[in-house]
Amino acid sequence: MLLAASPQLFTPVVAPPCPTPAAGSLAAAYPLEPHELAGPSAVQHACSLERYLERQPLPPHTHDAFGELTAWLDAAGERPLILDSGCGTGLSTRALALAHPQSLVLGVDRSGDRLGRRLGPHKTGKDAVPPNALLLRAELATLWRMLQMSGRRVGSRFQQL
Repeated sequence: MLLAASPQLFTPVVAPPCPTPAAGSLAAAYPLEPHELAGPSAVQHACSLERYLERQPLPPHTHDAFGELTAWLDAAGERPLILDSGCGTGLSTRALALAHPQSLVLGVDRSGDRLGRRLGPHKTGKDAVPPNALLLRAELATLWRMLQMSGRRVGSRFQQL
């Protein structure tokens, strides 16, 4: 037996618009427009994203990493920033830094153990981190939000799979 779909199942629900975000807020950095088929409950959750992100606890190691990152960026001047997310031992970050000497390359991984295995500022030769590269242990999503909120922009992103 074939069942005909009820027209009510496919009728779009008109969702209320989200309030206009404040300039410089997370909502302004991540503009959200509800999908035409999103129900009011989904829109309410989307509109509360900024509040959720602002109340989310900030991991101490990510806060420290952001301080180190901003000091490094300020000292380096205006140069394009390449983000190597999930860089593991940092070999990909080193390769990117050597391939793009005009850019700054930031390698981020959540595992301090992996970051310390191969490369580091105390190492020399093929295991040395180039001067245009920085390896940080941080929660990537939180660090990304902090970069966005500070007005800094990433020019390119790389992710190893």
